Amino acid sequence: MTTSGYTVSPIVAQEALDTFRNDLGAFKNSLLFSKLQGYASIVFLLFLLSIAGGTCLSSLQAGWFPDWPGDNLLTIPEYWI
Repeated sequence: MTTSGYTVSPIVAQEALDTFRNDLGAFKNSLLFSKLQGYASIVFLLFLLSIAGGTCLSSLQAGWFPDWPGDNLLTIPEYWI
C-alpha cells in the first residue's frame, strides 16, 4: 500500500533499534554515514551539472560564434553570424 522506498521488515527495524539502544556509537556512525552519503550525492550532482553547463556553453560558442577566438567578450559582435 505504500510507495516509499524506505519500508523495512519489522524484524530488521527492531534489530536496528536494539543495536542503537545498546550502542550509541553505532547510532552516531549510522547518522554520520547517511549525512556523508547525502553530501556526496549533492557534490556528484553539482559535478554533473557543471559538465552539462560547460557542454552547453561550448556548443553555444561553437554554434553562434564559430570564428570567435574566445579571448574577449566585447569582441563577440564582430564575430556574430
